Amino acid sequence: MPPFFLALVVGLIAGVNPHILLAVTKQSKRYFTGWARRSAIITLVFWPIFYFGMPAFVGPLGGWSWIIMVPLAINLLISVPIRGERTDVGKFSLTVGIVMAVLLLFFAIGSMGITRWESQKAMIGEVTVREDIEEHWKPVELDHMIQVQHEQARFRVDQAFGSAGEAIGSKFHVGELHIQKVGGELVWVGALEYNGFFRWLDDELIPGYVMISAEDRNKDPKLVLEVDGKALGLRYSPSAFFGDELNRYLYFKKGYQDVQLVDYTLEIDEGGHPFYVITMVKPTKFWTCTDVVGLLIVDPQTGEVTEFSKENFGEVPAWVDRIMPEDLTAQYINWWGEYVDGWLNSWTSQQGVVQCTSWNNDYLKVVWGSDGQAYWFTGITSSSSKDGALVGYMLVNTRTGEAFRYKAQGHNEAKVISVINGSVGYRNWHATRPILYNLHGRLAWVAPVVDVNHAYKGMAIVDTSDTQVAFGEDKLHAVRAFDNQVFASNGNSLNLSEDSSFKKIQARVKRAQVWNDSGESTLRFTIEAEEYAGMVFSAGLSAGNGVPLVRDGDSVNIQFRDVQEGTVPVTRLSFVENPIIVAPLKPEEDR
Repeated sequence: MPPFFLALVVGLIAGVNPHILLAVTKQSKRYFTGWARRSAIITLVFWPIFYFGMPAFVGPLGGWSWIIMVPLAINLLISVPIRGERTDVGKFSLTVGIVMAVLLLFFAIGSMGITRWESQKAMIGEVTVREDIEEHWKPVELDHMIQVQHEQARFRVDQAFGSAGEAIGSKFHVGELHIQKVGGELVWVGALEYNGFFRWLDDELIPGYVMISAEDRNKDPKLVLEVDGKALGLRYSPSAFFGDELNRYLYFKKGYQDVQLVDYTLEIDEGGHPFYVITMVKPTKFWTCTDVVGLLIVDPQTGEVTEFSKENFGEVPAWVDRIMPEDLTAQYINWWGEYVDGWLNSWTSQQGVVQCTSWNNDYLKVVWGSDGQAYWFTGITSSSSKDGALVGYMLVNTRTGEAFRYKAQGHNEAKVISVINGSVGYRNWHATRPILYNLHGRLAWVAPVVDVNHAYKGMAIVDTSDTQVAFGEDKLHAVRAFDNQVFASNGNSLNLSEDSSFKKIQARVKRAQVWNDSGESTLRFTIEAEEYAGMVFSAGLSAGNGVPLVRDGDSVNIQFRDVQEGTVPVTRLSFVENPIIVAPLKPEEDR
């Protein structure tokens, strides 16, 4: 419905004089004149409110109750003294006022925690409790470890876009960046947005979007202006105006007025085409909760809209990474954690009450599980915790909303950042938001480190139950430093029955070369073993004094974590006097 007609409906209803007896008396002309006058004023006031505000018609009486109640209440206050309409109107006004007060009290009681806690706790659905999060996350491959976090991605994208040329840089800017998986690689994607009203008025379409790898800091940001040889032209955008503004287009042109549209996210399909993915939500449970009811996929070039109901989420294309909105998911988790043992407990002893951890007002982040699915991840902590301690983790599937809780202990993100900053802060460096990884069977927080100008400086790793910081100039060196810490913490010896991820073998070096990597000598080599064909081993000086002396054909003892990665960090290396090709070693045989 157009905004004028929406405003007219509000005006006709809210502009009525509550003393309807005046309409059938000798004052009827005055009554209808006053009604028309008030209706006209309310209509003119609400016309721009509907056009620019675009309120969703959800809630009691289809959302009309809240929209009409305010002008109706104002009308009650001003209708009495107008043109002698005071005859017995006070009694009617008082009656209507009492009715409205009772309704407000009714809704207020319905929204109190004591009446709504069961509904709010149930919004997340059944939470599956598991003991071992390592079962959900397989050991991460170094190639897919995030090396560029949002802070640095934003800095690099803005820096590159600033030098893109006046034809683009003066008219557009890069919008919000979201991480997603495209072609098996994690990337940050952001749409170009108009630089204000007059740039939009130039009648130019948005020429594309930007993309930067989250896994490889050496890859430059990419400005995508065409797909399959065809130039992109995005007409509908959150930064456009009037009918081209995406939310207004969906509200008035497509008729999505009876739902709330949230979490506008630009996602890229496997062919590189951009689409806006938007979640539809509605209030439920006596209007005290919000439920996901559908999903829209909008082509910003053509305006074509594809709608999926909640029952048909299984048909949503696989390239769509997120259906569940971040803020709503965090709210579900906090409701579940607050009322885990009932409403009274949440106000008294708070036994077992937990909540999401946060960092810079961010509660959740997207991670990918062993099943290839995207999940909202957060640590959970006791409501009374002040020391940064965790009591577990929560994972919520971003497409299905399926929730998992893992019981664990350790440090939360804020504590980890504090520990890392304490280690590198003297250089005026700081950690970006850490991500939890399974590093060869051991959980650890991994955080890229940047300087005050957001330039990348290295990677820091902190064990979930420790405060030691392993730092390296890149992912490989950081993981090697972490493995050395793990090895040292065991007294330079390992019990293979307790840590089966470590392997010790004797092997003959097939090809070896010493690299000078950022001032550090690193040996990279392959071995003559079919089991490890294609794997490159890397050893620093900390692995043994003989590292720089290794040559092709040498037989060596090597210790490493058994991971199927392109480059495998070696924690210990020594020469073998009586070589046995590819034979497993017992701990006491290590030389």
